[in-house]
Amino acid sequence: MASEKTPRRIRVFLSYSGHVDPKIIGHVRRELGKYSNVVESREVRATESREEVWRRLARLIREADAVVAISGKATPISGLLIECAFARAEGKPVTVVSPKPREFLAKVADASYRSAAEFEKTLESAGPDVLFGIR
Repeated sequence: MASEKTPRRIRVFLSYSGHVDPKIIGHVRRELGKYSNVVESREVRATESREEVWRRLARLIREADAVVAISGKATPISGLLIECAFARAEGKPVTVVSPKPREFLAKVADASYRSAAEFEKTLESAGPDVLFGIR
């Protein structure tokens, strides 16, 4: 009897601006969780230096298969932009969920969705491999 190998779950780094509605973040996080292991870097420890935080952030992005960034209607914070730019520099596919993606964010994105509902619909129909360009 041939053993079937369980497919590896992709690892997605979830990035978001602080002004995004927590309900939207939760919705996207839950949908991603159906198909992938979601990692975030929102837990900054009081004992960590700025350098340690950036090293950990860089490691999490390098270890991820893809990045999903959520931005609200306002201009995205610089941290979100830096995370997306670093992910692109590392060759990671970047997906943006934003009602109005700003010019820079739109340029670094491989895919862009105007709402969490649109993102969810595409994720359900196309699956994570197609969505993130992972083969």
